Amino acid sequence: MKRKLILSLLMIGSLFIVSASSVLAADEFETIDDNEDDVYDAEADTEISTKPHIDIVSATYEREGSSVTLTLTVKGNIQNKGDIDELYDDEATSIEYVAYQFALLTSIDTGYEIVYINNQCQLTYYSSVGYEDLPETENLTENDFSVDGSTLTISFPLKNASETFLSLEVASEDAKISPVSYEWFIDYAPDDFDDDPDDGENGENGNGTQNGDDTEPTNGNSNQPDTSNTNLFLFAGIIIAIVVVGIAVLVYIIRR
Repeated sequence: MKRKLILSLLMIGSLFIVSASSVLAADEFETIDDNEDDVYDAEADTEISTKPHIDIVSATYEREGSSVTLTLTVKGNIQNKGDIDELYDDEATSIEYVAYQFALLTSIDTGYEIVYINNQCQLTYYSSVGYEDLPETENLTENDFSVDGSTLTISFPLKNASETFLSLEVASEDAKISPVSYEWFIDYAPDDFDDDPDDGENGENGNGTQNGDDTEPTNGNSNQPDTSNTNLFLFAGIIIAIVVVGIAVLVYIIRR
């Protein structure tokens, strides 16, 4: 009896160690929390609470080695609607979709844009701030992403093993646009994004430790480059690209 008890305790202890080590295995982990019921209705120019499927609750970033896993959780359930290829089709006369998007900026001034629409997922890699090289876009496979009720999970490898987390912004959209109608709802997280990550909510969304540097940014009078502005330019470029509906809106406004 005593031997069985000891063996049982050893098995339980082993399981605990394994589960604990899996949690501690992440090289980096960041979390973003977002207010509920703050989806923006572009037509009415107000915030609404009637679109829970795009109402962002939280997002996480986790890196193990060169592998990154991103999650996005909404108040309702992830909704599959639309076709990612139609967003760039100039021949389309109407467009309707729900999109979930990430913009990840890393420590070596490279960025990743990830867009998920209706069981389709695209990853675009930006190799430099100056955009000397064209971005690389690839379609992720079903093995790289999954949906479980309210949570979308996407995994992909970094281009460089030395990259570390700098900042993350997520967005969700519900759009229905045609020559005779215009509906666009969007939610961003974090809500308080600015050009200085240290001004964010320390600890809660990871912004307090994103750049790992407590020194003040240079003001242009020093010989050292202002890396905060450089990072901001890249991040702004990714955000411009990440708002997929921007292209569609321009097309339909011109046509109307």
